[in-house]
Amino acid sequence: MIDQRKLSKSIRRVVAVTEAECGKMSDKQIKLLIKKEKGEITTQDIIENLRKRYGVR
Repeated sequence: MIDQRKLSKSIRRVVAVTEAECGKMSDKQIKLLIKKEKGEITTQDIIENLRKRYGVR
């Protein structure tokens, strides 16, 4: 489990808003946000991952 107190301010804000609107975020989703913030992946990578997972084209 990810200790949300150790996340950056921007990621904590994204998690709070997302959870308020859509429900609990998984650790996997939070890890994707961390990778994006570090520049390891792009927004397009995240979108492609979601498209593959949910079958959206």
